[in-house]
Amino acid sequence: MQKPSLIIVLFICLCTMTRAQNEKWDLNKCISHARENNVDVIAARLQKETSSEEYIRSKADLLPQVDFISGQNFSYTNSQNQGIYTGTYGVQASMDFTFGKKLNTIKQRKLEDDIASIELEQTKDNLELSIIQAYIEILYAQEAVKSSESSLNVSRKQLERAEQLLKSGSISQVDYALLESQTSNYEYQLVQAENTLSQTKLNLKQLLELQQDIDIEYIDIKEEDILVVSENVENIYRNAVGFLPQILSARNSIETAKLELSNAKADFLPSISLSAGINTGNSTANDIGLMRQLKDGFYENIGLNISIPIYSKRNNRTNLNKAKINIMQSENQMRSVEKQVYKTIDELHLELLNYQSAYKAAKVNLEASQKSYELLEQQYNVGLKNTVELLTESNNLFLAKQNLLQTKYQALIRIQLLKYYQNQEMGL
Repeated sequence: MQKPSLIIVLFICLCTMTRAQNEKWDLNKCISHARENNVDVIAARLQKETSSEEYIRSKADLLPQVDFISGQNFSYTNSQNQGIYTGTYGVQASMDFTFGKKLNTIKQRKLEDDIASIELEQTKDNLELSIIQAYIEILYAQEAVKSSESSLNVSRKQLERAEQLLKSGSISQVDYALLESQTSNYEYQLVQAENTLSQTKLNLKQLLELQQDIDIEYIDIKEEDILVVSENVENIYRNAVGFLPQILSARNSIETAKLELSNAKADFLPSISLSAGINTGNSTANDIGLMRQLKDGFYENIGLNISIPIYSKRNNRTNLNKAKINIMQSENQMRSVEKQVYKTIDELHLELLNYQSAYKAAKVNLEASQKSYELLEQQYNVGLKNTVELLTESNNLFLAKQNLLQTKYQALIRIQLLKYYQNQEMGL
């Protein structure tokens, strides 16, 4: 009775494993999986949690600090030949009244927490862009494999026909060798295309933090997906500076630097702190009972401390000057980030237009090359064209297919990148 049950379990496991291996990964699934499992995203998320803890602690710094203090001591005297045990107990509270500096620190920690949130989102965005690019590269590699397979199949058929013509004496050994060399070349191109496909899948798998192989869902990219009309550079840039994480982070860094300057100025002002406590104690050297000792030994203390800076070995002045410099550095970094964002958008926009134009030209060239090859092949079959001319036209057709694929997917990548800078939903 146990064997049939075991067979059923093994069958279910086999079916489950087979279904998992055949499961298709679409783009959305890849992105959602990576957002939860990528180590860079996890690291940024943990950094955000650390920043949140620092922000919460800075707010608690407005409250007084309260400590329970106890001291236990045992001493032995030879003259009295006895040991004496004493104990002290107290509750101490202290509070620093430099609220202005503390409030600035709270604002700083809040800005730092916001920066950590922004950096987390930027890490997710960068990962999403990398996954989309890797996904598109796989689509390109898949089509390149199909194109190479198609060219190889045509070449093999030509070689088979040439073999028959060689036996009948219709073509020379040289012509046959040329066709054979072409077939070998296409076989090599196919191997290269398959290797590229394997590498692109490996890149995506590493982004997803996966060990097992994955099979992505094929997406048919149409011409209208390539020839979309993009916004002009200025409009894209104006939109980008309102939401890009690196821009928001740079702005927050300027505000943080300004708060550091306020704190540096506060170091020149007097600081006031208040301390208070209640204390008591007991000793075995006293014949009075424990509770009476604790009651009689009860005392209170309160103190007010004022610290007026006179000479800090120029530490305060140096900190003030450094804070001013830090503001200028943050503002300069802001300009640098804005400049880099504009440059990136400008380059992507120009590249998109170039690749779209190249795609149109490549499509016309492919159609012409296909017709030219078909006509030349007909002429070759009736002896009006030689083998060299056939091979030349075949190679031109192969290159025309590759150029169309390259311009098609290079344009598609730029479209996705520009979608990101326009705060539009990315995807295929």
